[in-house]
Amino acid sequence: MLAGCATSRAPLREPVTRQIPPPPASLEVIPDPTQNPKKGQSAIYVAKVRGQIIARYKKIVTGAKKTWNDVRTDYSKAPAKR
Repeated sequence: MLAGCATSRAPLREPVTRQIPPPPASLEVIPDPTQNPKKGQSAIYVAKVRGQIIARYKKIVTGAKKTWNDVRTDYSKAPAKR
């Protein structure tokens, strides 16, 4: 019953490649978020918190983008198995 499957060999449809696409658009750094101080809040405090959030976000995005590109480079260098 399976003898037909064992003897037939279908050609590959696509060539085997070792390419990962570039990082997605979600890994681009966005401009500063707009956040206005609420009534009674110090504008200096709001600016400080906003700056901390932006710095943390940029660090995360920059690290993720670097890791993505490192994996992409290493993967493309590996030999493709057939």
